Amino acid sequence: MYQKNQEAYIHEVKGKKVLYLPEFDLENDMVGRWRHQWPSKHLKDYGVDYKIHGAMEPIIYRPTKKELESDPHRHAVEIRQDMGFNTTDNRAQDYMLKKLKPLIDEADIVVFGRTNNLFCSDAFKYAKDKGKVVGYEVDDLTFGKKGAFRKTNKPGDKSLNEYIGEHLKGADFVTVSTNYLKKEAAKLRGSDENVYIVKNRLDLDSLEEVMPEIKKPKDDEIRIGWAGGKYHIDKLIKMKNVFLKLHKKHGNKLKFVFKGFDDSNMITEKEKAKLKEFKDIFEQNGIKYELNPYTQAGNWKDYYRDLGDLKLDIFFAPMKSNAPHEAKSELKYLEAAYVGAPIVVPAIGGHKDAITHNENGMLVSPEDQDRGFYKSIDDLISDPEKRYRIAKRARKDIKDNYHVQKSSEELVKIFAEQLRKKRGQNNG
Repeated sequence: MYQKNQEAYIHEVKGKKVLYLPEFDLENDMVGRWRHQWPSKHLKDYGVDYKIHGAMEPIIYRPTKKELESDPHRHAVEIRQDMGFNTTDNRAQDYMLKKLKPLIDEADIVVFGRTNNLFCSDAFKYAKDKGKVVGYEVDDLTFGKKGAFRKTNKPGDKSLNEYIGEHLKGADFVTVSTNYLKKEAAKLRGSDENVYIVKNRLDLDSLEEVMPEIKKPKDDEIRIGWAGGKYHIDKLIKMKNVFLKLHKKHGNKLKFVFKGFDDSNMITEKEKAKLKEFKDIFEQNGIKYELNPYTQAGNWKDYYRDLGDLKLDIFFAPMKSNAPHEAKSELKYLEAAYVGAPIVVPAIGGHKDAITHNENGMLVSPEDQDRGFYKSIDDLISDPEKRYRIAKRARKDIKDNYHVQKSSEELVKIFAEQLRKKRGQNNG
């Protein structure tokens, strides 16, 4: 039956044109890759003609080579001033719509990706008015009563949260990354009909050449690591007691490894002060540690290559026990499985769905993370065979269930169902 249905889905989508409009710049942000570029990679295998175009591309300013030489941390930015952005003066919106209208006109399906401003509302309305199948894709809790981005940028303007909520309610279908997000989107829309889960997955074919081998653990220095952005440093500072207790028990056998910040990318005075507070935890207590910088935008494989080069034995990821974190997908599990290290993470969001405790990872109680992290990491330090066993199971899991080919298969089904519904509406 599945094969018959799959053939019907392929017949429905073959030759159809799909336009992805992520707000994010694909060159500089991983969100567009996780949620648009990678999941659509295999759509061409089903005859789908797809195109990805950053919704904000027409007004993104990219620094020149000379500017980057003087300031390597300068990123591409949206040009807002002097263009009437998010105001009643629509020069910016008119300019961008002129660029996007031909792309929308020729598409059968238009998918907006976390777009959240006045211009994107105009583009969204244009696609709806043209009778296109319109989808909305979001992988974060940026909408609803518990969502982030509830502040307005200018008096009288809507919050980003409100823009996203309007698009979620108005779309023909919605794709999200977790069960929690599906429930929240269903609340906003009044039903879970046409709300689909498409997990975050890995482009394993492209990563194969840089994926580390899982090696039998040795009983020498154990590298316990974390990776993320500098804005998460507070979560690590709060783990001070865990670091101290593990060091007290295991001494110089341990080295704590962190990727995402160092002296070069902590720029503001506040960031520098936070980094000093963090480094003092280790330096004042004689704990071995290592800081590795955030991988700059460019070839995305560099990030995974850098992760592998950390040579971690244990991977950990503290999280807050709140609604926004409950909506997060299991990205850290995928990173840990990729590098070949067992993960220790709170039972929050996508991680509690993806991980079976003691099988393919270690789950920590969200309410008592200090105790849980200490106990689980200590357990893994003391049992090298368990580290190896969990790492092997996690690696097998991502190869079996987290290949982006599966995302393309799911999208084909979604597109086929939505095209049929649109045709039924038009015929009715």
